[in-house]
Amino acid sequence: MPDPVGLSVWLASHGTIALLVFARIAGLLLIAPWLTVVAVPLSVRTTLAVAVTLIIAPTQPGAAVGQADGLAELGFALSAEALVGIVLAFGMGLLFAGVQLTGQLVSQVAGLSWTELVDPATGAEIPLLSQFLWLFATVVFMLLGGHREVIDGLLDSFATLAPGQVVVGPQILDSVTDMLAQGFELALCAAAPAIAAGLMTTAIVAIASRVAWPMVSSAVGVSLNAAAVIGILSLSLGGIAMALGDQVDPAIELLMEAWTLRQ
Repeated sequence: MPDPVGLSVWLASHGTIALLVFARIAGLLLIAPWLTVVAVPLSVRTTLAVAVTLIIAPTQPGAAVGQADGLAELGFALSAEALVGIVLAFGMGLLFAGVQLTGQLVSQVAGLSWTELVDPATGAEIPLLSQFLWLFATVVFMLLGGHREVIDGLLDSFATLAPGQVVVGPQILDSVTDMLAQGFELALCAAAPAIAAGLMTTAIVAIASRVAWPMVSSAVGVSLNAAAVIGILSLSLGGIAMALGDQVDPAIELLMEAWTLRQ
């Protein structure tokens, strides 16, 4: 007859490991921008998190897992584990937000800010160009294997951050702030050519309307401005894709290196 006490201890230990592993993985998969943008059902993301947990949990040695003495300590441990995945997903989402901000900046210059759609990821109304660039960034991210790199980075974290041993420190906020700066820098660099084209077109139309074509209407000027901005933005899509791809690996390293083990 198996020892019921020993069996219950074994189940409690391995059950705790599974919960901690699931919290870390679910933190990423439930809010990953490349999953929310295509409206993947919550049930599918949860099932995927459970499947990955069943693969990873048996590989985690029980001796390396901090055992929770009570529900409060277990709750804190689960929150810290979930925060690892959430920070990684949120940090990568800031890169997507930078591309989306590019669309908003360009829409303002091109006079297309009135063309708004409902963002399926947030439910907010955003300009058409922002929605297009968000979808474009998602396609580029998936084609470049960014989703695999992010998941690999999270799974590799179990080798250095054992479940239950994660410490939440101020360096996490610093890493997120750095990612915010990178997303804003990406937006400015991506939008700069189109904004410059829009300003130049506006200046040329304004001068021409006073010198050569005094009867030119404002509608013609707006149309020329929008055409120039969209044309330059189209030519810049390759550069935007390269800039986004170049920032994926450094972003993952930055976000994962911010975590430290409990001593």
